[in-house]
Amino acid sequence: MNDTLASAAGYLPSAVKIPNSIGLALSGRGFRATLFHLGALRRLHEFGILQNVTTLSSVSGGSILNGFLASRLPGPLSTGISNFGTEVSNPIRQFCSLDIRRWPALERLVPDMDNSAQLAHQYNEHLTNGELLSQIRDPPSHVFCSTDLSYGVNWLFKKLECGDYQVGFQSTPSDGDCAVYFSLTNTSG
Repeated sequence: MNDTLASAAGYLPSAVKIPNSIGLALSGRGFRATLFHLGALRRLHEFGILQNVTTLSSVSGGSILNGFLASRLPGPLSTGISNFGTEVSNPIRQFCSLDIRRWPALERLVPDMDNSAQLAHQYNEHLTNGELLSQIRDPPSHVFCSTDLSYGVNWLFKKLECGDYQVGFQSTPSDGDCAVYFSLTNTSG
């Protein structure tokens, strides 16, 4: 038991405070969460806070918006967004108006079809445009959370590493497609 606690301690948050850091967590619940968070981010943008966020963590519907910010903005979030409506709000609202889950759900009934792969295809086509996780713009540090179904713990996808405290972390594959990772945060757990 002590060995498990000792190994897990290496993954706990640092006791050292990082000056001027702001973390933001975007929860899940599908497109409802995406649109809710869109409104919250708009307000943070209006107050000049959004560009100061240093870590953006998300799961499920929150990962749709986080994935968009990580893969589709012309520059890092820290440089600001010149027109929130045209650069973020309108494209996200357009994306949320698509019926991207119907075909993956129907194709799940077909043998040898992978629901996650079909959802990843839809995300790639309509959300991330083939962006690789290794290419996302920093800052902020984008963290996409999923569930490790083998151990029942939080699995993290980040630009430089992925894993969890049970299995350990490894370097994120350089050819890792953002759409695949985002679809996993929406279909597991």
